[in-house]
Amino acid sequence: MERRRLIILTAGGLSVLVAGGLALAQVARTARPTPVETTLAPSRADSAALAQARQSPLAARLQTVLANDQAAVAVLRQIEASDVPVIGPPDPALLRTARFYPGERQYTLVVRPPGQIVEIFGSTRAFRPPEGVTLPRPQQPASPPPVATRVIRQTPLAAARAEGQTRGLGDIRTERTEYGVDVSFSRFGAVYNVSFICDDRASLECSDAAAVQFANRLELIGGGQ
Repeated sequence: MERRRLIILTAGGLSVLVAGGLALAQVARTARPTPVETTLAPSRADSAALAQARQSPLAARLQTVLANDQAAVAVLRQIEASDVPVIGPPDPALLRTARFYPGERQYTLVVRPPGQIVEIFGSTRAFRPPEGVTLPRPQQPASPPPVATRVIRQTPLAAARAEGQTRGLGDIRTERTEYGVDVSFSRFGAVYNVSFICDDRASLECSDAAAVQFANRLELIGGGQ
């Protein structure tokens, strides 16, 4: 669970480095001048979105499934105690076999869909750049050239991003990796990174669009005290 990359999160004109596990400690040791560790604070809109997600019938059903599974009860208790809102797939079969790794203001949930291992990492831990140091803003995906037609069709990735935004995901980004693909986004005042380790990196299930669609469907399981 130590394979983590740094995520640059930009909000309100402020850039922060968000990291997890070993990477967080390494940045604190090697960066000069030393960044200041901070905690991401949810906005009113984030808090309202979290309260609404807690009322979701699907979220309640998933919690009931875990509560009635003797092997998953201990995991559910850890999830409910998490400082970070824990999101997971809406598939009860995947959740029953999930591995949960709690941490201080962070967690990792691991599930195994067919042909993949998916690591869902959530965190409210961040590094604020030292005074006078500005992090480079992440490059925005290039916009396609205008099409002189009356109907503009979105690519599958663009459509998936648009759907994610309607579900409250912010700053959605994808990155191809040697394992498959990563999706990072913000939600509920926390930052998330979903890593797909694929048996076949060229499969449709391991495409950027499919990865974002998977992230869009993630439901609140618990946590976020």
